[in-house]
Amino acid sequence: MDFKAYVRNHLPPLVITREPEIVDELAQHLSDLYAEGRSLGLEHDAAIARAVAALPKHADDFARSLESASRALPALIADRWRAKDDGLPLERPARWAALADLRRDARYAVRMLARTPGFTFVVILTLALGIGANAVIFSAVDAVLLRSAPVADAEDVVSVYTTSSTGGDQFSTSSFPDYADLRSAGVFRDVAVFASIPLILDSGGVNEALPGELVSGNYFDVLGVRIAPGRNFSTEEDRPGSRQRVVILSHATWQRRFNGDPSIVGRTLSLNGQSYMVVGVTPEGFTSPLLGRAPEMWAPSALQPELRPPSAGLRRSLGHSNLLDQRGLRWLNMVARLQPGSTPGNTSGVVNSIAERLQRTYPDSNRGRRFTVVPIGEAPACVPRRVRCSGC
Repeated sequence: MDFKAYVRNHLPPLVITREPEIVDELAQHLSDLYAEGRSLGLEHDAAIARAVAALPKHADDFARSLESASRALPALIADRWRAKDDGLPLERPARWAALADLRRDARYAVRMLARTPGFTFVVILTLALGIGANAVIFSAVDAVLLRSAPVADAEDVVSVYTTSSTGGDQFSTSSFPDYADLRSAGVFRDVAVFASIPLILDSGGVNEALPGELVSGNYFDVLGVRIAPGRNFSTEEDRPGSRQRVVILSHATWQRRFNGDPSIVGRTLSLNGQSYMVVGVTPEGFTSPLLGRAPEMWAPSALQPELRPPSAGLRRSLGHSNLLDQRGLRWLNMVARLQPGSTPGNTSGVVNSIAERLQRTYPDSNRGRRFTVVPIGEAPACVPRRVRCSGC
C-alpha cells in the first residue's frame, strides 16, 4: 500500500512550509505500524485499522515538534482519521514501544539531513572537529592531571615551596642554601632539588636543543627511581665545586636517539660544547613530577655554574657564576620524602620552625619567608601523573 499517497489524500489542506516533511513522517509511521501489525498476525485490513487508530497521537507529538506547523494540525488529523480499532490492537511492552519510537526518530533525522546535504556536511564536520578536540584535550588531561607522580610510593613524597608572608609567592622556588639547611635538619627522610636547563647536543656536527634538568645527587633516590642500565650520580660528582661532567639519559632518549644501545653507559656526548659521560638511564616512563616537563637528560647540581649560569648582569654583581652559595636567589624546585608515619600537615609546623630560625639568622634574604609542604601533585606547578615506570 502507498502510505504516502494515503496520507496526502487524507491530510487536510495546511498552509505551512513544512507540509512535505509531515507527509513523509506520517506515511513512514503508518508503514511501520502496518508492518508491526502484520508481524503480530493481523490480517491486512486489521493491520491498517490498527495503524490508523494509533496515528492521531503520533501526529500530535510530531506536529508539536515542528515550529512552523499549525497548532490546529493535530485536531484536524484526528478528526479526519478517526477509525475503529475493531478490538484488535495489541499493546506492545513499553520497552519495545520506546525502541520503535527511537527507530522512527532516527529515520526521520536521516531523511531531513539527506534533504540538506550542505547543512549536513557542516553538522558532521562540526561534530567531528568537536569530538576530535575533546579526545585530544582528554588525552592531555589524562596524561598530566589524571595520573599520579612517576615515583615509588608517591603518597610519601611532598613538594616543598618557599612562601612569602606578603602572599605574593605562595608556591615559589627555593635557594640551594635553604635546601641544604632543611635537608640537614632531619625533618624529612631526605630532600632533593631540581631545575630545568637548556642543553645543546652536537650530533655529528648538527646542533640540537634538548630539555634537561639539573638535580641534586639524591634526586632519583628521593623519588624512588632506580637507574638501570648504569648508576646514579656519585657523591663526588655531586659535590659543590666538582667539575666531573656526567649525565643520565631518559629511557625515551636512549631508545629514540641511540637505538637502545646497551653500551651507552660510559659513552661520551658533546653537550654545550663540552664532553659529558653517560653514567646511566632512567626507567621507562619516568619524566618529571612537574607539569609539561619531559627532560631528556639530567646533570648533577654541582655543574650549575656552566650549565645554568646567571645572567650577565647578575654575574657581574656576584663576581662569579656560582648560585649554589646564594641564599637570596631562589631558583630550585624542592621535593622531599616524609619520615615514616608523618603527613604534610604535621610536618609543616616543624619545617616552619626551621624557617623562623632562618629568618632570624638571615634577615636580609629570609625575612617573611616560610615553607609550604603539600603532597606531590597538589600544587599548581606539580600535577599527578600515573606513569607506569618499570624500576620505579
